[in-house]
Amino acid sequence: MYEMKPEYYIGIDMIDEEHKQLFKYADEAYELLHDENTPDKYDRIDMILEDLRDYTAKHFNDEEQYMESINYKKLFTQKIQHQEFIHKLDEFIEHHND
Repeated sequence: MYEMKPEYYIGIDMIDEEHKQLFKYADEAYELLHDENTPDKYDRIDMILEDLRDYTAKHFNDEEQYMESINYKKLFTQKIQHQEFIHKLDEFIEHHND
């Protein structure tokens, strides 16, 4: 369902590969949620969310290091957006675990 479309590629192999992995997590979650043959999905969903959070944090760190290496002028803004996204993921995971 979710896939890395050509228009999403930015031409930086490491970042593109990480984006593909993020799409794989989204697709895995989508497939699990729509799989009527899996009766108890809670543990698997929890694992996907934790993996997604960890991989997203790694990806953001890699992306920020790359941006710093090219003196990206909006790096500070990007870091704030990344922090906000991770915070939202953390809140979602916490709410899911309640």
